[in-house]
Amino acid sequence: MQNAKRGMTLLEVLVVMALVTIIFGVSTVAFVRIQRSFLLQSADVVVAQVLSTAQQRAQSGVLGTSWGVYFPYDEDSRKATELIIFSGETYESRDVSQDLFFEISTSILFEKVDFSGAGEDVGNDHQIVFSLFSGATEQYGSLTLEIYQIEQVLFVSPEGMIVLEGIP
Repeated sequence: MQNAKRGMTLLEVLVVMALVTIIFGVSTVAFVRIQRSFLLQSADVVVAQVLSTAQQRAQSGVLGTSWGVYFPYDEDSRKATELIIFSGETYESRDVSQDLFFEISTSILFEKVDFSGAGEDVGNDHQIVFSLFSGATEQYGSLTLEIYQIEQVLFVSPEGMIVLEGIP
């Protein structure tokens, strides 16, 4: 009997390449889903934490002033690069030396911002202010964030409570 050395056939190479391609494709899709899920969860949590920080500073009486959050998103693109916690009754009349900046992902769209309180919703609100000691706000309402075509909604009650909804 002759021992013939045998290599891999073209068919075997193609089968192995097909299997590797399928495994790579499935793992890539899974990675993208995990990444989107992480960004989605972290985005709304960061915004909620920024709102909560301003509310807690007002309620605790830090510096003896009201505290608020300013949302400097672009009216057309609906994107922002940061959120700003400020000390004062309005963003315009704030104590600039107390501003706290929080970077956010440009993947987040501020789809709808309605902090009109009991008044008429004019849309595109850019600030919410929490009252000294009570932490309540007259600018209660909702903030709809869109991340990768998934909407997350944050509600702020008149008492200053922040509630996340729309988590998939």
